[in-house]
Amino acid sequence: MASRICVGNLPPRLYDENAIRKMFKEFGEITDISLPGKNSGKKTGLAFVGFPDKSAAASAISKKNGTFAGTVKISVTEARSTVLGKRPAENVGTNPRKMRKQDKVEDPEPDSDAIEKITKNGRLLLRNLAHCCTEDNLRELIGDVATKELRCLMDHQKGICTGIAYVQYAVPDEAVEAFKRLHKSEFMGRYLQILPCDDRKETNEKSARYNTKAMPYVPKSRTDHGSRSWNALFLGGDTVAEVFSKKLEIQKSELLTGNSNLSPIVALSLAEMRILREIREFLLQNNVNIYSFEGDIPRSRKVIIVKNLPHPISGETVKKTFMQFGEVRRFVFNEEFGMTAIIEFTESSAQKAFESMNGAMYKRRPLKLEFAPETIFDKPPSRELINSKIVKKIVRLAKEHLSGDGINVSELIKSTVLITFTTNDVPENYDLRSVFLKQRKNIIGCEVLHEQTPKSGFILYRTSEAAEQVVEDKKVTLSREEILSVEIASEESIIAGERSAYKTLLVRNLPFTVRDDEVRSLMQTVGPLKEIRLPESLTGGKRGFGFVEFANAADVHKALEMFEGVHFSGRRMVIEMTPKTVVSPEDQKKINTFARLYDKERQLKAEIDLMKKICLDLEDAELAILEVDEGKIPFKYGLAFISEKSDDVSSLVEKRQEEAKLKQRNAEIELEKIKTEMSTLRTELYATFGDNISLEADEEN
Repeated sequence: MASRICVGNLPPRLYDENAIRKMFKEFGEITDISLPGKNSGKKTGLAFVGFPDKSAAASAISKKNGTFAGTVKISVTEARSTVLGKRPAENVGTNPRKMRKQDKVEDPEPDSDAIEKITKNGRLLLRNLAHCCTEDNLRELIGDVATKELRCLMDHQKGICTGIAYVQYAVPDEAVEAFKRLHKSEFMGRYLQILPCDDRKETNEKSARYNTKAMPYVPKSRTDHGSRSWNALFLGGDTVAEVFSKKLEIQKSELLTGNSNLSPIVALSLAEMRILREIREFLLQNNVNIYSFEGDIPRSRKVIIVKNLPHPISGETVKKTFMQFGEVRRFVFNEEFGMTAIIEFTESSAQKAFESMNGAMYKRRPLKLEFAPETIFDKPPSRELINSKIVKKIVRLAKEHLSGDGINVSELIKSTVLITFTTNDVPENYDLRSVFLKQRKNIIGCEVLHEQTPKSGFILYRTSEAAEQVVEDKKVTLSREEILSVEIASEESIIAGERSAYKTLLVRNLPFTVRDDEVRSLMQTVGPLKEIRLPESLTGGKRGFGFVEFANAADVHKALEMFEGVHFSGRRMVIEMTPKTVVSPEDQKKINTFARLYDKERQLKAEIDLMKKICLDLEDAELAILEVDEGKIPFKYGLAFISEKSDDVSSLVEKRQEEAKLKQRNAEIELEKIKTEMSTLRTELYATFGDNISLEADEEN
């Protein structure tokens, strides 16, 4: 379906642009009206009308075709595209034999000169665009390809497109393909004209006063996707201390030296927690999706994050600085805490701002720019939903088995089936895949959630349609006594299942020098605690993680919200719920035994390598002895060398070889025993703690 229509059999009195515009204005904005023959004074009764989108054209055809304009019945049909944008005569009922020569259009070969020019720089000039065309429309036209420039020339007084745009492709061959595909094609009710274009002549007058410093590093925005945590964008440790000390009307040194009952580490963490809560509320009020910074989400071409702004600075100053690059559609900046601003431009303006200001010195500080995630202004999902175990598991499964850009959590939930069991005695190896055999080929992954009450499980399907067909198959549910219900997952059902499990908090990334009383002082600000357990290593230091059990289950979710992204002694805490309440003495003994065996394993491996090296050296010594004809050879006893006969030295070398080989064999036997014991402990510990413990990381270190 085209966005351009053909109106035939118009009476002479309606053969006028204003009359036609009035006739079709109810269907939306009109981008083009063409009246063939009007300039020559001929009223052919034929008109072409263009709309921005196909739906408006379809609506006009369905409602106007076959209607009467006065006493004349008009026809409204889809305009058939031709290379030159002209409609063949047979489309309106004229005799094909009398068709004018110029209406018989053959598809010409692409202009070789134009293609040769485009191949050099990949830059195109687009003309005859609709006045309502925007850069977003152009992006939809060319697709998701890399571009150096995408700019729609605007009449800033009227706020409309001038009908001209420039597109420069990163790969010139893609520009050639676009030229062949789009030249003289229909776009928003008009026929595009595409021409090759010379390189753009840049003028840096406006940005000259912002001297770009030769930075001793490559800006992060050019090397990766940027920040993975929203709070890292807005705060630094010094800013936390400075802002919070102003709020309390005290000196910053008093906060950092710990003149209160709290240690400086705990005081600074609590200060950051309170400030982050205020920033989180500010961002949510401005419709910023703070969860968009997590995971590999594609980056926007229009929204820029400006980091490392000087503090304090007014939002009006920052906005005025970036308005020189184009219209600022949206601006998010907190003057009280800000080191970072979020600015939405048009695509061309965002690219220009990035190229001009990334790395530029601004009030004696180098700015760092990166493009924001595409979903930064999307509605954020529930915090409790994102932190739930089942959502994390289906997201992990989707990343492993599904292709495509980004992960849509809402679609994944719709493709997930929740199964509730009638009994808690569900075996560990219960095969969920065998329950619904008809859709087995569409299963991505499944798991029984033993920690929930009542016991339940989930199956993730490739499509929501497959999940719906499973729920509709009532025969399977009725035929299995152990299954109570089967339903499509929802936000409410997932959260309810999470709350049914008795959980504590697992706190990761703690410093190895952390004390129990420091963690207790920090966590008891949420609510009363039942127990805190910080596992210790063989050397007596902490292992970098701990379990915090609250007296009230409701405080678990409250703590997740309060301490999300908060730093403790310079390290950002990673907090999540876990079904494991505490580390029992037996479990702690297993952890310590594994650590002791690991150290012994390293020693044995080093001893085996040493014995192998000694054997090789002694073999070389034997060969060297054979080359000595007569005389004595110096042989090392302890720290001294004593000359011995060559035959005696050969006997001594052989004896040492046997000793080294015996030590190597004994070490290898002991190493095998240790590996077997470690394998058993590893299986038991992973069965108890799951992902909450990382023994492989210890082995690598």
